[in-house]
Amino acid sequence: MKHKISLLIAAVVFALPATAQENAAVHKAVTDFFEIFSTREVSKLADVTTDDILIVEDGELWNRDSIAKFLTKPAPADFKRENTMKFLDTNIKGQTAWTTYENTARILANQRKFIVVWYETAVLINDKNRWKIRTLHSTTKENRRQ
Repeated sequence: MKHKISLLIAAVVFALPATAQENAAVHKAVTDFFEIFSTREVSKLADVTTDDILIVEDGELWNRDSIAKFLTKPAPADFKRENTMKFLDTNIKGQTAWTTYENTARILANQRKFIVVWYETAVLINDKNRWKIRTLHSTTKENRRQ
């Protein structure tokens, strides 16, 4: 009986870091996706999104082509964007994950500073041991000038 309890405790202890590691991998995929909006490196979209990604952004539908089109528009010379993610809930079931988070972007453009805050939920698919965003739903919480 003591042996079974020891095995059960060991299984639980060793399972916890794997969950934390998987959550971290999901969070990294989301964070990397938004970093593309800062760096405007369109070539990295395929690394963190599925081919058939669908984003619902305040009543608009975006796919990978529309994201790429947005990112290739000329940016102001002083453009900077800093993203901060606060992950609220993350779940993983098999090859599917979903996470809800608060996304804050501090943006400088044309000598104006903005802060935009969204609540978002992303659904990710594990593709060859790499988490990729399949669906993202975004609702603007706050949009203000500094």
